[in-house]
Amino acid sequence: MTAAPDISVLVPTFRRRDAVLRLLDGLRRQTLDPARFEAIVVIDGAHDGTQEALDALDTPFALHRRWQENTGLSGARNAAAAMATGRVLLLLDDDMVPEPELLAGHLARHEDSERCCVIGPSPLELGAAQAPICLLYTSPSPRDRTRTRMPSSA
Repeated sequence: MTAAPDISVLVPTFRRRDAVLRLLDGLRRQTLDPARFEAIVVIDGAHDGTQEALDALDTPFALHRRWQENTGLSGARNAAAAMATGRVLLLLDDDMVPEPELLAGHLARHEDSERCCVIGPSPLELGAAQAPICLLYTSPSPRDRTRTRMPSSA
């Protein structure tokens, strides 16, 4: 019998095959032992080849995928959470590329506290082929937040 992982990485996706593959490549580079985490990708109604791409992957960590009729972001996250076996859940958007220390650092914070919620910065990896409108909130106060454009990485 295999022990349950310490952390389940939940990734909802819709028509973002290439982005999900970049995210999973980032999970391959984690410093945390791959036996200590699983990734769960819920494909929310898309027919863009994501299922086939995930089925063809060979990962050092447990990778589970589920296709479902489109229910939206919350429905896909809830479906992934229902599949999770880790004691800690980490929700990542499909366009995130995790730094190598993300999972180890996240788990370390949870081990310091019986009850905690870790919320961190969510940097995006911007490339020339992407054209998202990225905004940063520059003030910690919701009342006087100002929005500025994220600097280009190019």
